[in-house]
Amino acid sequence: MTLFDNIIVREIPSDIIFEDYLVLTFNNLNPIALTRGLVLPMTPIPRLSQAYPRELTMLGYPPPT
Repeated sequence: MTLFDNIIVREIPSDIIFEDYLVLTFNNLNPIALTRGLVLPMTPIPRLSQAYPRELTMLGYPPPT
């Protein structure tokens, strides 16, 4: 399990900003900017080539046609 997996399953405490079925957003422990959050996909995406269309859209890529 990765550090980010542990944050998603709440084994590591974090300051969660937003959460839905696609992503979890939390404040960085050592932010450089005043307003900065990290966005994690709720399901692992090992490679972009293996991402589903809804995951590509979430990541900012157009879904394949």
